[in-house]
Amino acid sequence: MSIVQLKKITLYACLSEKLQILDELQNLGCVHLTSLYVPENLLDKKGIEGFLQTHEALKYLNNCSTKLKQIKDSPSFDPASIEQKALHNKHRMEELQDEKDVVKHKIEELIPWRNFVLPNPKEIANQKLWFYIVPNQEMKTIDLQTICAKTIRKDNRFNYVVVVAENEPDFMPSDTQVKLPRESLHSLKSRLDQIEFTLEDLQLERINLTRWLDLFEKNLFELEDHATLLHASHQTYDHPPVFALQGWIPSANVEKIKDLAKKNELALKIEEPHVDQLPPTLLDNKEALKGGEDLLSFYMTPNYSLWDPSTTIFFSFAIFFAMIFSDAGYAIILGAILAFFWKRLGKTITGQRFRNVLLALAIFSFIWGVLVGSYFGISPSTQSYLSYLKVINMSNYKAMMILAILVGVIHIVIANLAQAWSQRHSLIAIANLGWATALIGATVTFLGFEYTLAKTIGFALIGTGILAVLFFTSIEKPFWKRMLKGLIGLTRITGMFGDVLSYLRLFALGLASASLAAVFNDLAKQIYHEMSGFKIILAILILLIGHGINFVLSLMSGFIHGLRLNFIEFFNWGLPEEGKPFKAFSKKEMSKWNQ
Repeated sequence: MSIVQLKKITLYACLSEKLQILDELQNLGCVHLTSLYVPENLLDKKGIEGFLQTHEALKYLNNCSTKLKQIKDSPSFDPASIEQKALHNKHRMEELQDEKDVVKHKIEELIPWRNFVLPNPKEIANQKLWFYIVPNQEMKTIDLQTICAKTIRKDNRFNYVVVVAENEPDFMPSDTQVKLPRESLHSLKSRLDQIEFTLEDLQLERINLTRWLDLFEKNLFELEDHATLLHASHQTYDHPPVFALQGWIPSANVEKIKDLAKKNELALKIEEPHVDQLPPTLLDNKEALKGGEDLLSFYMTPNYSLWDPSTTIFFSFAIFFAMIFSDAGYAIILGAILAFFWKRLGKTITGQRFRNVLLALAIFSFIWGVLVGSYFGISPSTQSYLSYLKVINMSNYKAMMILAILVGVIHIVIANLAQAWSQRHSLIAIANLGWATALIGATVTFLGFEYTLAKTIGFALIGTGILAVLFFTSIEKPFWKRMLKGLIGLTRITGMFGDVLSYLRLFALGLASASLAAVFNDLAKQIYHEMSGFKIILAILILLIGHGINFVLSLMSGFIHGLRLNFIEFFNWGLPEEGKPFKAFSKKEMSKWNQ
């Protein structure tokens, strides 16, 4: 487990050969490009936009209810053209559908008033038409004989009244006035017909485009690679007749970039990262443990100057999950589910990594379940061989709480030691060693409080750790400022105490899972012995439903809290700074770093 060492490269070439050089660099597939011109946040949006448009077009054609027979091969096939046509069709249909909804709403508003065209006020002596929908009970107070008004329509609830007046009449209830569309009912219905005809044509065009679906899907990588290439072309600094390109490359691939530069007669500059620079982070782990990288990237990417915690997370997550699951029977079910989806998960690299994580969870959960002697909430009898494997008593609350705290201490000590190793070239590393020492001392004092030697050793370790934190949290001058930051650093003692106690959730959730399983067993047992009739069926239903609910709850708790202890408590002490992930400029078919 390590963070790959990177080199900074700068390429200079003729501007006329820019796209050719970028294409060869994309084929090389091992350089993380950095922008020399446009802000990277804007470039990221452009790259994502091109990627999303390609998938949007594919999804749109795939969702078509009617698909034509597929064209297997065509020399004239242009995936970019199909993408453009599909997206244009989609956007046009959306626009027309929105307009159709508006037109239908206007038609519904005009239907009670029948077909008419609003006249120009000049044509009726500067008079205007005012429209009202008046409840029947309010019409009794309005005398239409004295005003220029007409009831156009009447139903069980309302009167539809038109008033001719130059200004808004004050004798009509203002809250009953309505604003009608200026278009006539006839013209709106005509427009609705036109929209529906156009929508039918667009639907036929969409159906016709589906004949290219297989070819389009096969060429999906080509479209994505083209969008990535265009994205990269905006990251260079162009100064005719040359352009400059900058990025990061793993040290092991330096010879490849040298060969590329020699082949195309490019100017190449290779540098070590400066102290003030922040290279992207590329993690390198064994294939079986790469699932830890995915767990890590779910929350953050470590800083390039720090350390790679992905393997530690892989195993600690499996241990925490097992302690929360606390049942060998549930572990067998988890293993059976994994076996059922094993081949399906193996179809992609991401699936293979997730499969390894699930396999570790099932194995660790089974081992822990055997150690605590829980099989679907049933403890093996003393006459069973399984009883010899039960070495942990979950009902011994004091011992289990101490075990959970010890797990937390070990986890946080590992975080501090790893952080100290990553800063080994600076005296600040002594502060992390101080925290680890103080925590070990506090644990020794707590466990051996009844023994004078243990207390002496424990207090000595605590004092040594506190002094290390006080003097080496900061190494800046003057000395008083260094001491001030050391005192501020010591305020984290309460945080460390709280973080260690957070690991008690491992005991609490594990006990809850085991207890709930036992409750459902007892409930099914009582029903079986005290009821008649369909007691066996009821008992089985209670067992299935009860253990099913408990299995799901334990699964959720294991994932949520198992990861939380890594992402919050562990990272709080082991990874104080976040970095940015290494994203190789490569083609999808041969991408090694982005999968």
